[in-house]
Amino acid sequence: MLPKIILIMSLVSLPPNRAFVCLLAVTASLLPAKSATVTNQPTQHEQYMLQIINRTRADGNAEMTRLSSGITITEGPPRVGSNNWTIYNNVQPVAWNTQLAASAQSHANNLQNVDWIANQGTYGSIPHTPTAAFPGGATTPASRIAAAGYVAPTSGYRNVSGLRPGPENIYVSVASPSNGWSLPETLAVFDAGHKNLFEDKTYLGRGHRNTTMYEEFREVGFGTALGTDNHSGIKDTAYLVQNFGKSSVVTDYFLTGLAYNDLDSNNFFTPERTGGSETIPGLTVQARQSGVTVASVAAFDTGGYSLPLAAGSYQIFSSKPMARPTRQARW
Repeated sequence: MLPKIILIMSLVSLPPNRAFVCLLAVTASLLPAKSATVTNQPTQHEQYMLQIINRTRADGNAEMTRLSSGITITEGPPRVGSNNWTIYNNVQPVAWNTQLAASAQSHANNLQNVDWIANQGTYGSIPHTPTAAFPGGATTPASRIAAAGYVAPTSGYRNVSGLRPGPENIYVSVASPSNGWSLPETLAVFDAGHKNLFEDKTYLGRGHRNTTMYEEFREVGFGTALGTDNHSGIKDTAYLVQNFGKSSVVTDYFLTGLAYNDLDSNNFFTPERTGGSETIPGLTVQARQSGVTVASVAAFDTGGYSLPLAAGSYQIFSSKPMARPTRQARW
């Protein structure tokens, strides 16, 4: 079976609040495969989460329907501070960023290592802003992201109070994995994390939903710590951290997506699939204009890729033979 490639391209931002995304001309072609060791690349489950978030950002209300939420994205209503916040139903996708992933992973590891869920009296009741006793001290999402080397602008669309959604979502789940976090149990945590953060029914202001759908974010990175802390003597804790951003030193525009072998024929990536992986390692993605290569990138081990580009139209070539691609526009 030829693999399936999904290409998503963010091309033009229309100020102040809306985004336009153009469909690319896509060509399958054989190029020499490149190998690269990339730190902080997504795991298969994190790639799965990235696909879900970009599906959500493409149509937030459709995702609410898919989750059987019984609400729309304007439920709440969403607020930032004391003011209402407008969530747009369709915003551009986000591309994986290794610096954001490093920040998120470090924080997830620290939350796990101190068993935060059981020690909030020492480390603080809000995992985004722990106390000085926490590893690394009294940090904030912004300070941790900056420490990882990601340069985020201080400007951007805000409400009348000068506020905007924060750059971090955290999901904490106390579970009882039967086999040291088996694949079904791990997948269930990621699914539950997405549903909990996006619906956000119990969080005043729907801040996690606001962050997921914030139209100015262009990149994201995740951190995952599936614990063996034996919390309360019988359970283990999972920490999922999502760090979003918009870089002030990199283009606003990315070609991002995933090449995968849809062995389940469900039109979606299945992580850590039993009986054969859907990943396509060793893939190179190349962007050309008028037959000239202008940018290329070695994909992650998952088959996911993130390629910064200037606004424009491109032909996209891959290093492996592809069936006719699924092409998607995002508005």
